[in-house]
Amino acid sequence: MQQLKNFNQSEVTPVEWYSINRFVQELKSQKADSSFISLYYPHGNDAQTIHLLRKTKRNERLEKIESAIEREIAKNNSNTKTKSKDRFINTHCIFGWHSNGKTTLKEIGISKKLPFVYLAGKRPFVKPFQDILKSNYQIILVILDNKSARIRHMQGDRVLEEQRLSINLQGRHKKGGQSQKRFLRARQTFIQGFFKRIAKKIENLDSNDVEILFIGGIGTAKIEFHDELNSELKKKCRFIEGISFGTNVNEQNKKIIKHLYDYRKKHVLEVTAKFESAVKEGLVLKNNSRIQKALERGAVDTLLVSANYYHSSPTNQKIIKMIELAKDTSSTVEFVTNPRLVAKLVDYDHVLALLRYK
Repeated sequence: MQQLKNFNQSEVTPVEWYSINRFVQELKSQKADSSFISLYYPHGNDAQTIHLLRKTKRNERLEKIESAIEREIAKNNSNTKTKSKDRFINTHCIFGWHSNGKTTLKEIGISKKLPFVYLAGKRPFVKPFQDILKSNYQIILVILDNKSARIRHMQGDRVLEEQRLSINLQGRHKKGGQSQKRFLRARQTFIQGFFKRIAKKIENLDSNDVEILFIGGIGTAKIEFHDELNSELKKKCRFIEGISFGTNVNEQNKKIIKHLYDYRKKHVLEVTAKFESAVKEGLVLKNNSRIQKALERGAVDTLLVSANYYHSSPTNQKIIKMIELAKDTSSTVEFVTNPRLVAKLVDYDHVLALLRYK
């Protein structure tokens, strides 16, 4: 079998996030009389996957599960309706197990490309899904001093673009008096022009989708550079200490991850505070039909969806429709995984709309 490699994912749409999360929750709740078989294979590799399953020798119970999976793959491959529906699917995921003397299969297609994975174990192997469901922020890291800068645009641990900028900056001026003052003024103007140039480069990096702009470097350069940013970038800006041009990539990543963890923690607290404030002010809706109508007229500020929603409602298409409406009406969709807030949402049927106005 191929070894599992590092996954390289980007964000999925809110609708797909919800579908994958629901699938994982349902899968983890299953009880089996045997080991689980977990299979991830790239779209279009049906024949190769069936061939590999037939080559692999397992015990009798697992062989029955494999045979059922092979038949399911062959059925999907011959179904023209499925083919047309699967044009946006890059990876097929099938899980099989024995329960109460019967073979059970559960499958999903996802838009992200994953490597081939085939495992048999006591529990379903859902690590690839968990990696997708994690927050995968787009960030920009700028390391600078008065005469050089390194700009790195990243998504997760993947570098999207990297640029280096520098200027020739004279450090000393031998003469004193007015000549020295003129030199210092000219030097500062030169540095400010360099910072403006860096800021312009960042604006051109499709910075609208960037969650956080990290600024690092020794000395006061990062503070002076901050003044040259536009108002939108200033809102996203965070100073990150202990990072300079000599800091290796692993140390940079450790510091960034810590900051992202703190950022996410703060974000959860803000969502919780918004929820509590909306409840006090009566700016909430919990009925699905009323939420959908409020979304249609653009009255919803934030749609809160509990990660455990599927447990309480068999009509999952309703939540997908609400998420799509929220996206079309510029409402924020928050998938709630924080245990404290999930527990509170139980009283609101696991889905809640925070309104812009009464």
